[in-house]
Amino acid sequence: MRLSPSGKISVSLIACMLAVTLIVAMVIVHGCRRDEKQPSGQPDETVTDYGDIQPASPEDETPSVTPEPVKRKDMSALIAEFDYTVMENHIRELSVNIPTRFAGSPEEREAAEYIENEFSSYGYVTFRQSFVLDDGLESVNVVAHMGSDIFPPDLPTIIIGAHYDSKKPASPGANDNGTGVAMMLVLSEKLAEFDLNFNIVWVAFGAEEIIDGVGE
Repeated sequence: MRLSPSGKISVSLIACMLAVTLIVAMVIVHGCRRDEKQPSGQPDETVTDYGDIQPASPEDETPSVTPEPVKRKDMSALIAEFDYTVMENHIRELSVNIPTRFAGSPEEREAAEYIENEFSSYGYVTFRQSFVLDDGLESVNVVAHMGSDIFPPDLPTIIIGAHYDSKKPASPGANDNGTGVAMMLVLSEKLAEFDLNFNIVWVAFGAEEIIDGVGE
Protein backbone atom coordinates (compact mmCIF):
# COMPACT_ATOMS: atom_id res chain seq x y z
CA MET A 1 0.00 0.00 0.00
CA ARG A 2 1.51 3.36 -1.05
CA LEU A 3 1.38 6.34 1.19
CA SER A 4 1.12 9.93 -0.02
CA PRO A 5 4.06 12.27 0.54
CA SER A 6 2.27 13.46 3.64
CA GLY A 7 2.28 9.90 4.97
CA LYS A 8 -1.47 9.32 4.51
CA ILE A 9 -3.36 6.81 2.32
CA SER A 10 -4.47 8.54 -0.88
CA VAL A 11 -8.18 9.10 -1.44
CA SER A 12 -8.02 7.50 -4.90
CA LEU A 13 -6.59 4.29 -3.46
CA ILE A 14 -9.31 4.10 -0.83
CA ALA A 15 -11.94 4.64 -3.52
CA CYS A 16 -10.49 1.80 -5.63
CA MET A 17 -10.49 -0.53 -2.63
CA LEU A 18 -14.10 0.30 -1.78
CA ALA A 19 -15.14 -0.24 -5.39
CA VAL A 20 -13.50 -3.65 -5.53
CA THR A 21 -15.04 -4.61 -2.17
CA LEU A 22 -18.49 -3.51 -3.34
CA ILE A 23 -18.23 -5.48 -6.60
CA VAL A 24 -17.15 -8.63 -4.73
CA ALA A 25 -20.01 -8.20 -2.25
CA MET A 26 -22.55 -7.81 -5.07
CA VAL A 27 -21.27 -10.96 -6.80
CA ILE A 28 -21.54 -12.94 -3.55
CA VAL A 29 -25.05 -11.68 -2.78
CA HIS A 30 -26.22 -12.36 -6.33
CA GLY A 31 -24.87 -15.86 -6.19
CA CYS A 32 -26.59 -16.54 -2.86
CA ARG A 33 -29.95 -15.26 -4.10
CA ARG A 34 -29.64 -17.32 -7.26
CA ASP A 35 -29.11 -20.44 -5.15
CA GLU A 36 -32.18 -19.61 -3.06
CA LYS A 37 -34.58 -19.27 -5.99
CA GLN A 38 -34.47 -19.94 -9.69
CA PRO A 39 -35.46 -17.17 -12.10
CA SER A 40 -39.19 -16.85 -12.82
CA GLY A 41 -40.46 -19.28 -15.42
CA GLN A 42 -37.95 -22.03 -14.57
CA PRO A 43 -38.69 -24.93 -12.18
CA ASP A 44 -36.79 -25.16 -8.94
CA GLU A 45 -34.14 -27.84 -8.91
CA THR A 46 -33.16 -29.67 -5.74
CA VAL A 47 -29.75 -31.23 -5.87
CA THR A 48 -28.97 -33.95 -3.32
CA ASP A 49 -25.47 -35.20 -2.83
CA TYR A 50 -25.63 -39.01 -2.54
CA GLY A 51 -21.88 -39.43 -2.63
CA ASP A 52 -21.08 -42.73 -4.31
CA ILE A 53 -24.65 -44.02 -3.91
CA GLN A 54 -27.06 -43.14 -6.69
CA PRO A 55 -30.85 -43.24 -6.11
CA ALA A 56 -32.48 -46.20 -7.80
CA SER A 57 -34.67 -45.51 -10.79
CA PRO A 58 -38.17 -47.10 -10.82
CA GLU A 59 -37.12 -49.62 -13.47
CA ASP A 60 -34.21 -50.74 -11.26
CA GLU A 61 -36.50 -51.55 -8.36
CA THR A 62 -37.49 -55.20 -8.00
CA PRO A 63 -40.04 -56.58 -5.53
CA SER A 64 -38.62 -58.41 -2.55
CA VAL A 65 -39.04 -62.18 -2.69
CA THR A 66 -39.46 -64.24 0.47
CA PRO A 67 -37.29 -67.35 0.15
CA GLU A 68 -38.96 -70.72 0.46
CA PRO A 69 -38.31 -72.36 3.84
CA VAL A 70 -35.66 -75.05 3.74
CA LYS A 71 -37.21 -78.48 4.11
CA ARG A 72 -35.80 -80.82 6.74
CA LYS A 73 -34.48 -84.28 5.87
CA ASP A 74 -33.56 -85.96 9.17
CA MET A 75 -36.68 -87.46 10.78
CA SER A 76 -34.92 -89.03 13.76
CA ALA A 77 -36.23 -86.40 16.21
CA LEU A 78 -39.79 -86.35 14.84
CA ILE A 79 -41.43 -88.35 17.67
CA ALA A 80 -39.66 -86.35 20.37
CA GLU A 81 -40.99 -83.14 18.82
CA PHE A 82 -44.63 -84.18 19.06
CA ASP A 83 -46.58 -81.69 21.17
CA TYR A 84 -49.38 -83.57 22.90
CA THR A 85 -50.82 -80.29 24.13
CA VAL A 86 -51.60 -79.42 20.52
CA MET A 87 -53.34 -82.78 20.13
CA GLU A 88 -55.40 -82.12 23.22
CA ASN A 89 -56.41 -78.71 21.88
CA HIS A 90 -57.61 -80.28 18.62
CA ILE A 91 -59.64 -82.89 20.52
CA ARG A 92 -61.15 -80.19 22.73
CA GLU A 93 -62.06 -78.07 19.71
CA LEU A 94 -63.77 -80.98 17.96
CA SER A 95 -65.53 -82.62 20.92
CA VAL A 96 -66.20 -79.74 23.34
CA ASN A 97 -66.33 -76.46 21.41
CA ILE A 98 -68.18 -78.10 18.53
CA PRO A 99 -71.15 -80.20 19.71
CA THR A 100 -72.13 -83.59 18.28
CA ARG A 101 -70.92 -83.79 14.68
CA PHE A 102 -73.41 -86.23 13.20
CA ALA A 103 -73.43 -86.60 9.41
CA GLY A 104 -74.94 -83.71 7.44
CA SER A 105 -75.35 -81.46 10.50
CA PRO A 106 -74.15 -77.83 10.75
CA GLU A 107 -71.71 -79.03 13.42
CA GLU A 108 -70.18 -81.51 11.00
CA ARG A 109 -69.71 -78.68 8.48
CA GLU A 110 -68.14 -76.55 11.21
CA ALA A 111 -65.71 -79.35 12.01
CA ALA A 112 -64.86 -79.73 8.31
CA GLU A 113 -64.09 -76.01 8.09
CA TYR A 114 -61.87 -76.19 11.17
CA ILE A 115 -59.91 -79.12 9.74
CA GLU A 116 -59.53 -77.50 6.33
CA ASN A 117 -58.27 -74.26 7.89
CA GLU A 118 -55.68 -76.22 9.86
CA PHE A 119 -54.42 -78.01 6.77
CA SER A 120 -54.19 -74.71 4.88
CA SER A 121 -52.23 -73.08 7.70
CA TYR A 122 -49.60 -75.84 7.38
CA GLY A 123 -49.10 -75.04 3.69
CA TYR A 124 -51.27 -77.73 2.09
CA VAL A 125 -53.53 -77.37 -0.91
CA THR A 126 -57.05 -78.32 0.18
CA PHE A 127 -60.38 -79.10 -1.41
CA ARG A 128 -63.65 -80.75 -0.44
CA GLN A 129 -65.44 -83.79 -1.87
CA SER A 130 -69.15 -83.35 -1.26
CA PHE A 131 -71.74 -86.13 -1.43
CA VAL A 132 -75.44 -86.47 -0.66
CA LEU A 133 -76.67 -88.84 2.04
CA ASP A 134 -79.77 -91.02 1.89
CA ASP A 135 -81.73 -88.50 3.96
CA GLY A 136 -80.91 -85.71 1.49
CA LEU A 137 -78.34 -84.01 3.71
CA GLU A 138 -74.83 -83.31 2.45
CA SER A 139 -71.47 -84.27 3.90
CA VAL A 140 -67.90 -83.67 2.74
CA ASN A 141 -64.47 -85.23 2.77
CA VAL A 142 -61.67 -82.71 3.36
CA VAL A 143 -58.61 -83.52 1.22
CA ALA A 144 -55.13 -81.96 1.61
CA HIS A 145 -51.89 -82.44 -0.30
CA MET A 146 -48.63 -80.63 -1.03
CA GLY A 147 -47.92 -79.05 -4.40
CA SER A 148 -50.09 -78.62 -7.45
CA ASP A 149 -50.45 -82.32 -8.26
CA ILE A 150 -52.35 -84.49 -5.83
CA PHE A 151 -50.75 -87.63 -7.31
CA PRO A 152 -47.30 -86.67 -8.66
CA PRO A 153 -46.22 -89.36 -11.14
CA ASP A 154 -42.62 -89.48 -9.90
CA LEU A 155 -43.47 -90.24 -6.25
CA PRO A 156 -45.33 -93.06 -4.50
CA THR A 157 -48.44 -91.85 -2.65
CA ILE A 158 -49.65 -92.71 0.83
CA ILE A 159 -53.20 -91.81 1.88
CA ILE A 160 -53.69 -91.11 5.61
CA GLY A 161 -57.19 -90.46 6.86
CA ALA A 162 -59.53 -90.26 9.84
CA HIS A 163 -63.27 -89.65 10.05
CA TYR A 164 -64.42 -86.54 11.90
CA ASP A 165 -68.16 -87.10 12.31
CA SER A 166 -69.72 -88.61 15.44
CA LYS A 167 -72.82 -90.60 16.34
CA LYS A 168 -76.32 -89.37 17.08
CA PRO A 169 -77.91 -88.22 19.24
CA ALA A 170 -75.37 -86.56 21.53
CA SER A 171 -71.96 -88.22 21.23
CA PRO A 172 -69.07 -85.75 21.57
CA GLY A 173 -66.92 -88.12 19.52
CA ALA A 174 -63.73 -87.48 21.47
CA ASN A 175 -62.31 -90.98 21.04
CA ASP A 176 -64.45 -91.81 18.00
CA ASN A 177 -62.87 -90.19 16.26
CA GLY A 178 -61.62 -86.85 17.58
CA THR A 179 -58.38 -88.46 18.70
CA GLY A 180 -57.71 -89.85 15.22
CA VAL A 181 -58.33 -86.47 13.60
CA ALA A 182 -56.13 -84.73 16.16
CA MET A 183 -53.27 -87.17 15.50
CA MET A 184 -53.68 -86.67 11.75
CA LEU A 185 -53.50 -82.87 12.12
CA VAL A 186 -50.42 -82.96 14.35
CA LEU A 187 -48.66 -85.43 12.07
CA SER A 188 -49.51 -83.46 8.93
CA GLU A 189 -48.21 -80.26 10.50
CA LYS A 190 -44.86 -81.83 11.38
CA LEU A 191 -44.38 -83.69 8.10
CA ALA A 192 -45.04 -80.47 6.17
CA GLU A 193 -41.57 -79.38 7.36
CA PHE A 194 -39.79 -82.32 5.70
CA ASP A 195 -38.46 -83.04 2.24
CA LEU A 196 -40.07 -86.43 1.75
CA ASN A 197 -39.29 -88.99 -0.95
CA PHE A 198 -42.96 -89.94 -1.08
CA ASN A 199 -46.27 -88.10 -1.42
CA ILE A 200 -48.97 -87.95 1.27
CA VAL A 201 -52.65 -87.23 0.73
CA TRP A 202 -54.53 -86.42 3.94
CA VAL A 203 -58.27 -87.08 4.09
CA ALA A 204 -60.74 -86.18 6.83
CA PHE A 205 -63.77 -88.35 6.07
CA GLY A 206 -67.32 -87.23 6.72
CA ALA A 207 -70.39 -89.41 7.44
CA GLU A 208 -68.39 -92.51 8.37
CA GLU A 209 -70.83 -93.38 11.15
CA ILE A 210 -73.72 -93.38 8.67
CA ILE A 211 -71.85 -95.45 6.11
CA ASP A 212 -70.91 -98.16 8.61
CA GLY A 213 -74.54 -98.39 9.69
CA VAL A 214 -74.24 -97.24 13.30
CA GLY A 215 -74.74 -93.51 12.94
CA GLU A 216 -78.48 -93.47 13.48
